[in-house]
Amino acid sequence: MRSAWQDLLDAGRGCNTNLKFRTLYGGLGLARDLVSDELMIRYLLGDVSDEERIRLEEHYFVDDDAFEQLSALEDELIDDYVGGELTEIQQTQFELYFLSSAERRRKLAFAESLARYLAAATGVTPAAKEAKIAAGWDVLGTGARWSFAAACAAVLIVGTWLVRDNWRLRAQLRQIQAEQTQLKERDEELARQLAQLNAPAIGSAPAAVSGEQAGTRSQPLPIVALALTPGLLRGSAEQPTLVIPHGPHLVRLQVNLDSNPSYESYIATLETVEGTRIWSKEGLRPVTEGGLALVLELPSSLLRSEDYILKLRGKLTNAAATEVAGYSFRVIKR
Repeated sequence: MRSAWQDLLDAGRGCNTNLKFRTLYGGLGLARDLVSDELMIRYLLGDVSDEERIRLEEHYFVDDDAFEQLSALEDELIDDYVGGELTEIQQTQFELYFLSSAERRRKLAFAESLARYLAAATGVTPAAKEAKIAAGWDVLGTGARWSFAAACAAVLIVGTWLVRDNWRLRAQLRQIQAEQTQLKERDEELARQLAQLNAPAIGSAPAAVSGEQAGTRSQPLPIVALALTPGLLRGSAEQPTLVIPHGPHLVRLQVNLDSNPSYESYIATLETVEGTRIWSKEGLRPVTEGGLALVLELPSSLLRSEDYILKLRGKLTNAAATEVAGYSFRVIKR
């Protein structure tokens, strides 16, 4: 069973919210009705397999109740550690794994400060904690009660902020996952379109098709080209504009470089002005005919009538890619 001192600490940390969890579930020393609680505690202490960890993380990312339950167990572990109620093995796991998070270390520091504050405000020594708390709230003086109420209000405010911050972080995680899904779909669509553009004609034209019609089918897509020079700002009068007529076309971008090549290869990334990536290619090598430049080709179906930014990075062996230049241009589709 949890000590009466630990219950007082719980009241100070979470007021009615954490007391609700204690009433429903009890302390860590008591088995809960939900079998998954034991798995969650072992997960928080780093005592689970990779398969269990992945399954549990996928579960509480999508289940709000499971996330709240995990947050409550995290608070209980911190309280039990401060109260000295963890086993020796659990205490070691707590210090080596649980406290690897800066956020958890901050929570622990807060809990320890609150415990010291409550001990100083009530004047209760460790040897007399059980007897005085069991005797009820009458052992507290008027000043101590007001101090405790102020501490409780402060903890409630901080707790509310932490809950809102957790919801904000989870919303950001969902947004990142959605953007990654969209990016993956774009990459797959681009791969399919490039495969169609590069696939050779299979077989010969049927006998009923005239030579003119067969010649039309074998013709490549018309090309629209644009030369890009680094340093031109978006919205300036000299901003390059690519006009794409109606129908499918192959867009060819000539990306001029400032100086002699100092990188083994280049990485080009095409983004909207809002930062959404729509196309990327690695392993690009410059050509020197007519000046140092990279030649990029992509289907016109990827582009809309708006402004774009082409970011260029240089790559050396065993080194991270380095930003080289940025190119701004506008697309107008007829």
